[in-house]
Amino acid sequence: SIFAIICLPSGSLLLSIIALIVICPVGLEAGPSLLKRMGLKIIEKPGLRLGIILLMVIIWCVIHVLSTDYENTWTWPNTVSFGVVGGNGTNFTTVRPFPPARLTHNFPQYLTYFAVLELIGLTVLTHLSHLIKFFLTLVIAVIQGFINLNLLQDSLDYYDDRTYGASDHDMSHSITLTVIVVVVAVCLILINRQLEVTSRRLFLWQKEVEEQREMVADMRLKNEALVYNILPPHVAKHFLGQSKKDEELYSKSYEAVGVLFAAMPNFSDFYTEDSVNNQGLECLRFLNEVISDYDAVS
Repeated sequence: SIFAIICLPSGSLLLSIIALIVICPVGLEAGPSLLKRMGLKIIEKPGLRLGIILLMVIIWCVIHVLSTDYENTWTWPNTVSFGVVGGNGTNFTTVRPFPPARLTHNFPQYLTYFAVLELIGLTVLTHLSHLIKFFLTLVIAVIQGFINLNLLQDSLDYYDDRTYGASDHDMSHSITLTVIVVVVAVCLILINRQLEVTSRRLFLWQKEVEEQREMVADMRLKNEALVYNILPPHVAKHFLGQSKKDEELYSKSYEAVGVLFAAMPNFSDFYTEDSVNNQGLECLRFLNEVISDYDAVS
């Protein structure tokens, strides 16, 4: 029909424009600024991204349904006859009328293959949760099954008759293609679930690694503070700034040497590892200041 002829190119063009807007920030660093801004907005806002994906799926479904109404250029006869040999050796002829030309297609099974490609493309969208992918996969599979068993059933049946003969096939293409779509949909749903579980597990592992890295950095700061409390600053820098062996000794000659003994009995009650004192670093810094004051007095 004229409606289908107009909508198919228009829908394809609209899908291409939406896809270009989405991939522009990723693949085109020097692309148009307007497309880059629109693409970044889509990436930053999950609701807008979900709306764009739903719009693309709806447009694809509309185009997919309209393609079943696209008139075929072949000229079909009104009837077709098939010769079949009976069990008693007699021949008889089965006559079946052809459907109208608008219900016939050269290769109607390709519409199902397009649906499978759409399901695979939906799996690649990593920003969507498996529940949204499950819903969209279910919708596409149901729509394609309805198309195969209703809108394209006559075309698929006559494709079987024309290709394999009247009695050379046990199951119609309308059923086998629907089974294929269902099997692919179930497999992709399981794959999407497994991918999300793996992604969450990797995220938790990365978060755990970051926490351990922060703990190591915090422990290093505390150890450095303790070393500066125990050793003079120039000696601490000597040992902390280079890779030294445990048995190496540090020595330096001085004209005069003094030793001062001091104690802080209640420091253990004062020391706490809270966020207020930066996990205990402020307490150690205070201890270092007290020791520095003793050094200044000496």
